[in-house]
Amino acid sequence: MEILTVLVYLVISIVFGLIAIGIATGLTWFSVTLPILNNYTFVAQADNNISLRWIFFLAGALIMLLAIRFTQTVFSRAHRDKALIFNTQHGPIHITLFAIEDMIKKALIANIELSDIRPRVTAEKNELEVMIRTNIAADVNVLGVTKEVQANIHEKLTQILGSDQPMRIKIEIRKMLLSKKKPSQKPEPSAANYSE
Repeated sequence: MEILTVLVYLVISIVFGLIAIGIATGLTWFSVTLPILNNYTFVAQADNNISLRWIFFLAGALIMLLAIRFTQTVFSRAHRDKALIFNTQHGPIHITLFAIEDMIKKALIANIELSDIRPRVTAEKNELEVMIRTNIAADVNVLGVTKEVQANIHEKLTQILGSDQPMRIKIEIRKMLLSKKKPSQKPEPSAANYSE
């Protein structure tokens, strides 16, 4: 039900945003499709007043951007609230996917070959899927490092979730970064090299 409400809010906001932008840009199809707008004096004044047109344009763009941002926030919050549930004799244990993502990020930060680590964990059909997007140093064995990262993450998740939890760990290399070499320092000339 929450998704339907968000989508209705998004559609209505985009329609109002487009109407405001249409008024600002003076699109003629608004007068045909929405003749009721011609009855309002501020719409008629927008044709002659450039500052009013800018206000309409910026208001329309702001409405649409805020609606999109709100939708992103709602859907990311829904992802954060998803959890793996384990039933024990003392009661259920909820481990959120966000907690697993945070643990993965902290475990990989110590790895100097990786940077800009962005893990994403999803639980689908009784399988945990981990997608790690990262940058890697170009001067390392990429396959060796990624296999080691996969093995380390698999071991950590097995310790936390148990060995009966099926999981798939994917790594996406976004960039291969060249390491910055330190400039070579020239030896200081000694006093013996100077002739008097």
